[in-house]
Amino acid sequence: MKISELKRIADENNYEYWELEYLHVFTKKYTNYFISISKNKEKRIWVKTPMMCDDKDFYMTKAAVKFADTPPEDREEEKDKENRPNWMTRWLGEPVRDCEVEVEE
Repeated sequence: MKISELKRIADENNYEYWELEYLHVFTKKYTNYFISISKNKEKRIWVKTPMMCDDKDFYMTKAAVKFADTPPEDREEEKDKENRPNWMTRWLGEPVRDCEVEVEE
């Protein structure tokens, strides 16, 4: 499972995402429910839950376990160098590839 998919599931289930140096952390809004997943080790997960959990907590925990079972090198999205925007794209807001310029003499 990719981190982007887990973030989408978290958002659907009212969880917020933040990260520490070695952990992905998900917290349920307005509660004491925490899920922490190791960034660099497989099958390392910590869950802090109140006395009971609802359906959203169950689905989030289930997705977090699946994510923790994924090898760390397979969790991140593929970064394709060709598709990354260059500085002109970020500055102008549009993709800029080959430019032709007419110069008046």
